[in-house]
Amino acid sequence: MLLKQLLRITLADESSSTAASRAAIGEHPVGVWDDCEQSLFMHRLAAPVWSALLRRGLQSSVPPRIARVLHAQHVETALINTEGMAQLAILLDTLRGKGVEPIIMKGAALLNTVYLDPGARPACDIDILVNSGERVAAWEALESIGYEIRTRSPDAVVFRNESGITFDVHHRFRILEEHERETLLATTPAPFLPQQRITIFGREALLASLIAHLGGHLGSTGYMLSWILDIGLVMREWGPAMDPKLLDALLGDEQTRLLHSRVQALLGEELDLRIPPSLLRLSAGTAELDLEGIDRGRRRALWGLRRPRSWLRLAARGLGFVPDDPRPALRPGDILRWPADAWHERRARRDGVRGAAQFRGLQR
Repeated sequence: MLLKQLLRITLADESSSTAASRAAIGEHPVGVWDDCEQSLFMHRLAAPVWSALLRRGLQSSVPPRIARVLHAQHVETALINTEGMAQLAILLDTLRGKGVEPIIMKGAALLNTVYLDPGARPACDIDILVNSGERVAAWEALESIGYEIRTRSPDAVVFRNESGITFDVHHRFRILEEHERETLLATTPAPFLPQQRITIFGREALLASLIAHLGGHLGSTGYMLSWILDIGLVMREWGPAMDPKLLDALLGDEQTRLLHSRVQALLGEELDLRIPPSLLRLSAGTAELDLEGIDRGRRRALWGLRRPRSWLRLAARGLGFVPDDPRPALRPGDILRWPADAWHERRARRDGVRGAAQFRGLQR
């Protein structure tokens, strides 16, 4: 499967064989690349995969039309992220002038730590976390540099400027509420914020937050491979130094532990990522999660086939009434394998609870 080989290249460390990677992806015909292109964009992987291919000098192994499309996405991502990081630098200066040091979360934190290429990871918005008592100061800071409130939720407020740059300002992060926040933070240089250091979650808290984010969106997005790639790169960078007891505590409930176990098994068994032995026990009893199933689930999620109206929309597209629908084409296997995928999900839920209980017993 070409998608699997591209993800392995993106996750591989610098010691991996470039020649072997070139042979693995160069053997695929153009038709396979055309099919894989849909998956790369559907999972927001076009930019990170092209970045990895460029870094390893493998771009010539990609068919020219596909290479042009992936390169264009990489350049567009770099331009958007460069503007976003410039805006973040302005906001940090403004907030620090008010005595507020925000925690930089998700995309912006990962871009400056594990991706290290401004075109490698799409960042639809920039997430920051402030203390509840600092939220008004953060809102005022954003308004003073040209941002307006677009949406509100109980835990966050979304701001956007005229250029479309978006800041998601969180003042509550539920998975960390039972822990002393200051003990879970780290400061790090930020290569895309010149002469600045930023505050981010420490390695265990960062991984737990990424797992929670993936879990929070599963119902509407399916397993997004770009978010799984985030998790894999964090594991590759900091996994050997992670404290398994702290990570288990931060993951919190059984459902989040199950999700972590499944993602970890996928990364280790299908994508050849070295999982530190100290963390392997978290995978005990986990049902299989495979890339083909993830791809099917993602296509079904984008169509929202749990709702009857979506089936009508799918039928209309099949009859040619909605020729410009942006959703990816559903394949026969997407529907035919739905019962088997649902069975795997139920088995994973059952076995994952058992595996998490076994892990806690081992830690006592």
